[in-house]
Amino acid sequence: MKLAFILIIGGIVSVVVASVLTSRVPRKQNQKNLIKKGEKDQPRELPAEISGTLFRTLDDNPKNDREEEAEYNDNYWFTVESLEREVSANLHLSYANTGNKTDDHDFDVLSFSRGEEEYHIHGYCHKKKKRITLSSFGISNVIDLGTGEKIVDLTQYLELRYQETDSHLQDSLFDEHGWAIYMLLYLASTSGSVVKKEREVIGHFIKSLPKFSELDADWVDAELKALYRPGKMEIRKWVKEAIALGKDITIIKTALTELEALQKPENKEFWAFKNYIKKQLDLAAN
Repeated sequence: MKLAFILIIGGIVSVVVASVLTSRVPRKQNQKNLIKKGEKDQPRELPAEISGTLFRTLDDNPKNDREEEAEYNDNYWFTVESLEREVSANLHLSYANTGNKTDDHDFDVLSFSRGEEEYHIHGYCHKKKKRITLSSFGISNVIDLGTGEKIVDLTQYLELRYQETDSHLQDSLFDEHGWAIYMLLYLASTSGSVVKKEREVIGHFIKSLPKFSELDADWVDAELKALYRPGKMEIRKWVKEAIALGKDITIIKTALTELEALQKPENKEFWAFKNYIKKQLDLAAN
């Protein structure tokens, strides 16, 4: 009887722990919109080419543990964003791994991730007959198989191709205004959930931003439903970061007022966070 009781209690504890751990892990697609801090919670010094990607995860360990990709994993150690920016290109290239072994590949580029020094290039290798990740550090002698053009600067070439894709505008929204979207999302979530009317307010704000009016409304709503919900202390740190970077916090004023009209008086955190934003702006102005 005593043993059975212990087993039952142990099972309950295991379920509770598993539930807590699961609830703390954001959905994979939401990781792209966070920024990871270094030791002692100090912001990283980001290079110019990725300094605008506020609230995007920077992965300190780009290596992939899957055995089938081990030989061609990126062993050139540098930090990259977790977002894979979708692009399409069919290339022939030479790749030198960190053991100085060079192989030629026909490589279908599917996406890339910007890094502090170079890029991760993700795609399908016809030689290995599987998807692999290469470092732009090790790539040379690149030829566009579609045009025969010799590519001198691969990262610039990929960026130009990326600008022609539909996902470029969607990614740019979070590159440029992720801080604002997350502030509004947090304000809406202080009541416990983000309801349709609140998503409509945030969606209207997004569509009012210069160059983002053409974004599909259904895509915007789906993104807002799926986005990671920042915590109480986390969002306050993001407010300070946005102000320090010179972001114009006043652009959320109208949307904030519209969200405020939807809140119940007992939702104290909404007004506490609203006052926190005002206080930080006042401090920055002095």
